[in-house]
Amino acid sequence: MDKLEAAKKHYEGLAAEAEATIDMYLYNSVGIGEHPQVMQELRKQIEALGEARDSIDTIITLQNRSKSKKQQLNG
Repeated sequence: MDKLEAAKKHYEGLAAEAEATIDMYLYNSVGIGEHPQVMQELRKQIEALGEARDSIDTIITLQNRSKSKKQQLNG
């Protein structure tokens, strides 16, 4: 596994964690109750999800660029 693929997996894990937390806030709020910072925490997880997805997109772009350069070098 190359370094970019390892980094991509890291961000995929962060995205999955944020999605699970968002789902909990949206669909299983029984355990949350009247927690005063629910909206703040929800926004925090949405931002974390967006950052992880942006990082994944950037890594995919870098991987494609790397593949393209390798193809150019190999003719």
